[in-house]
Amino acid sequence: MSLVGSFQIESRPYRSGEPIRLEMALKNETDRKVYVFIPRGRADGIRISLPPGQAAELKSLNEEAEPGLVAETEIGAGETVRTSYPLTDWLILRAAGNYRIEAACTFDAYNASLRDKDSSKRIATPVEVKGEVVVTVLPAAS
Repeated sequence: MSLVGSFQIESRPYRSGEPIRLEMALKNETDRKVYVFIPRGRADGIRISLPPGQAAELKSLNEEAEPGLVAETEIGAGETVRTSYPLTDWLILRAAGNYRIEAACTFDAYNASLRDKDSSKRIATPVEVKGEVVVTVLPAAS
């Protein structure tokens, strides 16, 4: 099974305090449908890390809502599904500058849906999505 993923942000400078969205794209490079449970946030499996030496820190998971149940997502042959996450809800960026942010996520992709009559033939294939984004933060507008 070939499911290819990446993390990205809109490539532009952001003003201090402006919301920044992190997007995870998943492309099904097979000729059949794939079924996944896409994490909704850090508490559900999105891992964010900051290389040392930056004027930034991760906020505590205590400030995030529980993800709750995640619906199964069907990705058709050749299709790409995108999920957006509130990156600035997870980070404190203390000053203007360039920030390297590493994102990762591991989950299973299935060859059949839970809704199929004979779901006992479901086969799970682990998928890992990793990436690094660079965010440029400008001073707040005066």
